[in-house]
Amino acid sequence: MDNLGLKAYDSLQLQDYYTRLKDKVILSFKESFNDMPFLYDSTTISGLPVGYEILVLKSGNKFVLPEDYLYEWSILPENLKHGYRSGVAFKEGEPYIIYWLVAW
Repeated sequence: MDNLGLKAYDSLQLQDYYTRLKDKVILSFKESFNDMPFLYDSTTISGLPVGYEILVLKSGNKFVLPEDYLYEWSILPENLKHGYRSGVAFKEGEPYIIYWLVAW
Protein backbone atom coordinates (compact mmCIF):
# COMPACT_ATOMS: atom_id res chain seq x y z
CA MET A 1 0.00 0.00 0.00
CA ASP A 2 1.38 3.39 -0.89
CA ASN A 3 1.36 6.46 1.33
CA LEU A 4 -1.72 7.85 -0.43
CA GLY A 5 -3.76 4.91 0.83
CA LEU A 6 -2.60 5.50 4.38
CA LYS A 7 -3.68 9.14 4.27
CA ALA A 8 -7.23 8.21 3.25
CA TYR A 9 -8.15 7.06 6.77
CA ASP A 10 -7.67 8.24 10.28
CA SER A 11 -8.13 6.24 13.47
CA LEU A 12 -11.49 7.88 14.29
CA GLN A 13 -12.93 6.88 10.89
CA LEU A 14 -11.70 3.31 11.33
CA GLN A 15 -13.11 3.11 14.86
CA ASP A 16 -16.49 4.39 13.62
CA TYR A 17 -16.47 1.81 10.83
CA TYR A 18 -15.71 -0.99 13.30
CA THR A 19 -18.38 0.17 15.76
CA ARG A 20 -21.09 0.22 13.07
CA LEU A 21 -20.15 -3.09 11.44
CA LYS A 22 -18.66 -5.36 14.12
CA ASP A 23 -21.85 -7.35 14.69
CA LYS A 24 -22.75 -7.49 11.00
CA VAL A 25 -19.62 -9.14 9.63
CA ILE A 26 -20.47 -12.30 7.71
CA LEU A 27 -17.83 -14.99 7.73
CA SER A 28 -16.93 -16.63 4.44
CA PHE A 29 -16.41 -20.37 4.50
CA LYS A 30 -15.94 -20.47 0.72
CA GLU A 31 -12.20 -21.16 0.77
CA SER A 32 -12.61 -23.83 3.44
CA PHE A 33 -15.47 -25.78 1.89
CA ASN A 34 -15.22 -25.28 -1.87
CA ASP A 35 -13.84 -28.81 -2.21
CA MET A 36 -16.64 -30.32 -0.05
CA PRO A 37 -19.82 -30.13 -2.15
CA PHE A 38 -22.06 -31.31 0.71
CA LEU A 39 -21.03 -28.27 2.82
CA TYR A 40 -20.46 -25.67 0.08
CA ASP A 41 -23.03 -23.41 -1.54
CA SER A 42 -21.65 -20.84 -3.98
CA THR A 43 -24.96 -18.94 -3.99
CA THR A 44 -24.72 -17.74 -0.37
CA ILE A 45 -22.48 -15.00 1.03
CA SER A 46 -21.04 -17.31 3.69
CA GLY A 47 -20.55 -20.30 1.39
CA LEU A 48 -22.61 -22.49 3.71
CA PRO A 49 -25.88 -24.06 2.56
CA VAL A 50 -29.05 -22.02 3.00
CA GLY A 51 -30.41 -22.31 6.54
CA TYR A 52 -27.11 -22.65 8.40
CA GLU A 53 -26.84 -20.43 11.47
CA ILE A 54 -23.45 -18.94 12.34
CA LEU A 55 -23.03 -18.26 16.04
CA VAL A 56 -20.22 -16.33 17.73
CA LEU A 57 -19.30 -17.94 21.05
CA LYS A 58 -16.16 -16.02 21.92
CA SER A 59 -14.41 -12.89 20.66
CA GLY A 60 -11.82 -10.41 21.77
CA ASN A 61 -9.04 -8.02 20.76
CA LYS A 62 -6.06 -9.94 22.13
CA PHE A 63 -3.27 -11.08 19.79
CA VAL A 64 -3.47 -14.89 19.82
CA LEU A 65 -1.35 -15.90 16.80
CA PRO A 66 2.34 -16.91 16.81
CA GLU A 67 4.67 -13.90 17.13
CA ASP A 68 5.76 -14.32 13.47
CA TYR A 69 2.38 -12.87 12.47
CA LEU A 70 2.55 -9.82 14.71
CA TYR A 71 2.14 -6.67 12.64
CA GLU A 72 1.59 -3.15 13.89
CA TRP A 73 -0.12 -0.54 11.76
CA SER A 74 -0.02 2.66 13.79
CA ILE A 75 -3.12 4.19 12.19
CA LEU A 76 -5.42 1.46 13.58
CA PRO A 77 -7.11 2.03 16.93
CA GLU A 78 -5.88 -0.42 19.58
CA ASN A 79 -9.07 -2.53 19.56
CA LEU A 80 -8.81 -3.10 15.77
CA LYS A 81 -5.16 -4.13 15.50
CA HIS A 82 -5.58 -7.70 16.64
CA GLY A 83 -8.35 -9.99 17.67
CA TYR A 84 -10.16 -13.26 17.36
CA ARG A 85 -13.67 -14.58 16.94
CA SER A 86 -14.84 -18.18 17.27
CA GLY A 87 -18.06 -20.13 17.25
CA VAL A 88 -20.15 -22.77 15.55
CA ALA A 89 -22.33 -23.07 12.47
CA PHE A 90 -25.18 -25.55 12.22
CA LYS A 91 -28.47 -26.28 10.53
CA GLU A 92 -31.28 -27.93 12.43
CA GLY A 93 -31.87 -31.42 11.07
CA GLU A 94 -28.37 -31.69 9.55
CA PRO A 95 -25.71 -33.96 11.08
CA TYR A 96 -22.87 -31.40 10.78
CA ILE A 97 -21.66 -28.89 13.35
CA ILE A 98 -18.87 -26.65 12.12
CA TYR A 99 -16.48 -25.22 14.70
CA TRP A 100 -14.70 -22.13 13.41
CA LEU A 101 -12.05 -19.62 14.49
CA VAL A 102 -10.77 -16.43 12.88
CA ALA A 103 -7.75 -14.53 14.21
CA TRP A 104 -6.00 -11.41 13.00
